[in-house]
Amino acid sequence: MKVLVTGLFEMAALHAIRRFGQMGFEVHVAEGHRLAFSAFSKYVSKRIRVPNMRYHSEEYTKRIVEILETGNYDYYFPSYEEIILMSRYRDRILAATKSIIPSTEVLMRMHDKKQLEELAHEI
Repeated sequence: MKVLVTGLFEMAALHAIRRFGQMGFEVHVAEGHRLAFSAFSKYVSKRIRVPNMRYHSEEYTKRIVEILETGNYDYYFPSYEEIILMSRYRDRILAATKSIIPSTEVLMRMHDKKQLEELAHEI
């Protein structure tokens, strides 16, 4: 099985890479910065350079979607806030691979501290 992991400056990405690797997955990573520390895990079998998400967000999202649609990935693991950008392409991503990507509306509600507090009071 093959997985693509993004958000490689996050410890969550490194943990996911290690765990997927230990479970026998072929782990590919995609990042817009060449020094993203998680990309150097021994479990990474392929590094893909993509546009930098911070400066070229539209190009970044399009490239990740293209990689997912053509790379025969079993899973996609976005480990950080790129999930917000990728949620705009949720339908295309889920047509290409398995992932947990909530809708943009849900993500923005969770990201907004005031809305999250209101939701917590509702529950």
